[in-house]
Amino acid sequence: MKIFRISGLIGFIVFTTLLLVVGFLFIDNWVKKGIEVSATNINGAEVNVASVDLTLSPLGFKIFDVQVTDKNTPTHNSLVIEEAVLDVNLAQLFLGRVRINDIRVQGIATNVERKRPGKLVEQNAEEPSALKEAGAALIESRKESLASAFPTPKEVVEEST
Repeated sequence: MKIFRISGLIGFIVFTTLLLVVGFLFIDNWVKKGIEVSATNINGAEVNVASVDLTLSPLGFKIFDVQVTDKNTPTHNSLVIEEAVLDVNLAQLFLGRVRINDIRVQGIATNVERKRPGKLVEQNAEEPSALKEAGAALIESRKESLASAFPTPKEVVEEST
């Protein structure tokens, strides 16, 4: 009786190896791009990151040369960080808890002139009104469902007398 089929085991090893190689080659750039895009959307102006280095032992990452554009003055950075290091406890992470062993930030500067002006995020005028309408509709539906869940004042008076 065979526990493992050789063809399945070879396929698993090849797939896992390929996944690890692709991950190690591209994951740093994917994380860098993700940080830049999400931070730019939050800030409302361009955020640049020179590089990101993910480490497995200890689990964490290093971010180098972060430049946050000042949205009021695109020719300047509101914040520049030379290096940020984060070290997370892997065992606690598996238990669902985030425990930070070490966090270091070096080379912080503010109001630094940029080599080229940063790009601003375009504000779409239609989004806020659509968002407000969706929020109002949600509030109205919640209000109706809550109103039907509780008795009316007339019913409370009738029950108490």
